[in-house]
Amino acid sequence: MYGNSELRERLLLCSEWDSVDRKTGPAVQKFVFRKLREIGLEEDLKLCTLVTDQGGNIKVAFRDSDFEHINCAGHLLNTCLQACFKTKAKSQYPMPAEAVPTLTLINQLKALVTHCKQGGISRQLGTTLKQQCDTRGLVTY
Repeated sequence: MYGNSELRERLLLCSEWDSVDRKTGPAVQKFVFRKLREIGLEEDLKLCTLVTDQGGNIKVAFRDSDFEHINCAGHLLNTCLQACFKTKAKSQYPMPAEAVPTLTLINQLKALVTHCKQGGISRQLGTTLKQQCDTRGLVTY
């Protein structure tokens, strides 16, 4: 509680990008404001907190808006993990030895998922197998 206020968490909208425009800062801002207008919230921006990734287009889109902005913890963690597991051999920041078993496990799991999908084994499972990719992130599963 803050004063007489109560903190509430609500997902107000989830929408696919339905524009032919590239996802530049101004295009993202226009898209989000249009979607907020559709649900009647454009005037109440000071009541909303925007949780996003750290994409440059997102930063530009909402730099001068009334939104309170918070970086998504999942995206931050994923960025850290990707930086750890994708270091170049000649990097001045080599992968710590403690991380090698984890990277080995990740690569083995990726190979297992590929094998199951290509061999048709995944059709026999009660769930779908998801291959890790940059957009899905390392922390999803």
